[in-house]
Order: sequence, then structure tokens, then C-alpha cells
Amino acid sequence: MANQNSNEGTGSLMSFIKPLIITIVLIALCAGLYGGLMVLNILTVWLGFAYVWYFASVKHFQFSSFLTTFIGGLVGVLIVYAMPFLSLYMGLNGQIIWLVLLILLITFVIQGRTKYLNDFTMLIITIFSIPHLAKPEEFTMALITYAIFAVLLGVPSYIMYRKTNKAIQSTGM
Repeated sequence: MANQNSNEGTGSLMSFIKPLIITIVLIALCAGLYGGLMVLNILTVWLGFAYVWYFASVKHFQFSSFLTTFIGGLVGVLIVYAMPFLSLYMGLNGQIIWLVLLILLITFVIQGRTKYLNDFTMLIITIFSIPHLAKPEEFTMALITYAIFAVLLGVPSYIMYRKTNKAIQSTGM
């Protein structure tokens, strides 16, 4: 019994240490990435970090959901930034068009009509509803940041996907 309890303590310690190490490494990588983006004067980085969080924690880096997550977030960004542009160029009519688009989008998400309008679309729209985040002048930078983070997530998730498929094929499953 004494050995079993000491082994359980080691197992729970390892189950704590491994996520702790992963977290520390991710924080260091994010800090380095953030610093690099700041040097390039790309200041709209929160969108990329939201993408990292969602893809890592909700989708568990599953490459099969990479494209739907990416497109869903991109649609969310485009819908949010459409509001100031439609309002600027079309006035009240543009705001009404945007509202109709938003209602249709929410309806499609709730009904699950398409896999490309998804929870991440709604998360991006929710985050962007914070007024100081959705500045029309930062639209291009938001898209650039989103693309950078998509590449940084897509490449490792694709590599993991390929390794997993090769392992499955080599075992004959």
C-alpha cells in the first residue's frame, strides 16, 4: 500500500508538471511573438491570441477543424468591420443591411446550417463588440495578424496530423 500511494503522488505530480512546463513554454513563445509583432508595428495582436486559444483549447489542435475555425473567425472579422464601412458609405441603410446580415448569421449559427459559420465566428463578433477593439483603421492589421497566427497554428497542426496518420497507417488500423 505504501508503494501504491507513493506512485500515485508521483503520477499526480507529473500530471501537474507537464501542463506547467507546456504553459511556461507557450507563454515564452507568445511573449517572443508579441515582441516580434511589436517590432513590425503590428499592434492588433489580440485577435491572433484569441485564435490560438480557441484552436488549442476548444479544437485541441485538430487539423481537420483548422479550415472551419479559420474561415469562421474570418467571417466574424469581416462582419464586424462591415458595420463601420457600410455605415460610412450608406448611412442608415448600411446599418440596416449590417443588422440583417448579423441576424442571418446568428440564425445560421444557431441552426448549424454551415460548418463555416460557427462558435468561433460568434466569439470574434462578441470580442469585437468591445468598442475600442473594432477600430476601422486597424482592419488591415487585424487581418494580417490573423493570417500570421493562422500560419503559425496551421503548420504545427498539419505536422501533427501527418505524423498521426503515418502512425495509424504503419500499425495497419
